[in-house]
Amino acid sequence: MSFGELVLVLAIVLLAIGPRRLPATGKLVGKGLRTFQRGLREARDAVNGESPPDPPHYYPPRSTRLID
Repeated sequence: MSFGELVLVLAIVLLAIGPRRLPATGKLVGKGLRTFQRGLREARDAVNGESPPDPPHYYPPRSTRLID
């Protein structure tokens, strides 16, 4: 895809979505791509017989209060 084609596609997307919803739409597209990549990785690991990595541990934030 050449630079001119890319600019044309971005201009059409901007007109269709609008400047106010563009950041939220970009965030949704990024989240969808990450989910898709995670699914591909899990499918590849299942085919290869590898176990998925352990999820990261969640530690709740410490209280910032000095006196209870």
